[in-house]
Amino acid sequence: MHTPPVRRYALKQLVQILGRQGLDFDASEVSYNLLTLQATLGHVTVRSRQTPDLPPLAKADRIYVDLDLRKLLSGEIYVEDAALTNPSIHIVVDEQGRDNLPHSKDESTSETNYLIDKFQATGGSVDFEDRRQQIHAVIPRFELDIDGNPSTREHLIRLQTKQDGTVSFQQRSMPLREIMAEVLLQKNAIDIHSLQIALRDSTVNLAGKIDNFKDPRYDFKGETDLGLGSFAEFAGVQQKVNGTVHLSLTAKGPLAQTVVTARVDGQNISIEGFEKLNLKADTAYEAAPSAFRSARSMCSRRSAGSRAKPVSR
Repeated sequence: MHTPPVRRYALKQLVQILGRQGLDFDASEVSYNLLTLQATLGHVTVRSRQTPDLPPLAKADRIYVDLDLRKLLSGEIYVEDAALTNPSIHIVVDEQGRDNLPHSKDESTSETNYLIDKFQATGGSVDFEDRRQQIHAVIPRFELDIDGNPSTREHLIRLQTKQDGTVSFQQRSMPLREIMAEVLLQKNAIDIHSLQIALRDSTVNLAGKIDNFKDPRYDFKGETDLGLGSFAEFAGVQQKVNGTVHLSLTAKGPLAQTVVTARVDGQNISIEGFEKLNLKADTAYEAAPSAFRSARSMCSRRSAGSRAKPVSR
């Protein structure tokens, strides 16, 4: 069972299984131990069968998996330990709208119990490009950890970038300074403990939960500080804009009855000939048919030695 011919046969079987999921899979090295259910794959390449002319979806120098034999015999997939070394993910949408993601023809809806007790990806990178919209985002290095809880079947996922990336839109770029995330994946819910994104002089913080994937219910809260100057330049706005805007956003309820509230607070904003503007706005939106929408805003202009006077409301 551990001879090279059998190992090549096992790899061929794995390729056929993944092929039914719309994946082409290749590995130059295969090593496994059936007694301990440990396997190591080297120089792995994964690409979509539907678009073989597009770049591979993923590459990795090494994949290591250690399965629990007793759980596997009972019909469960229990990963005691797993590791990815230098995984590279490249997602592409071309000019015709085709992508390099797998599209499975297997319509089976059967569920398999699984648990990932420990998983770590090191030296990873992500490259996303939408050629239609001229959007390109690159994360050159990240680390990912997954810790499973055998009693609750929940997975705690932690992601952190280790090197500055970039986001580009129509030949204009902005540095992506940091992404940090901690997410609890449950059987029928996702609990985002924290998500932090830093872009040049702007930051985004998000936390919340999605319950029941088939009929989702949302409970989210976000806080954002936007540097208007850098974002206006990134968006291609010709007018000179400066200042900082703080945005607080909440979203609660099922999709058809979601209630969204937002508060905007801008300080020392300048737009062309107007300087030292302060902005405050509150708004609410309800997705129900009898939605009630309200908005209140106030803009004031402050000059040296004078009090702010409302100019519109």
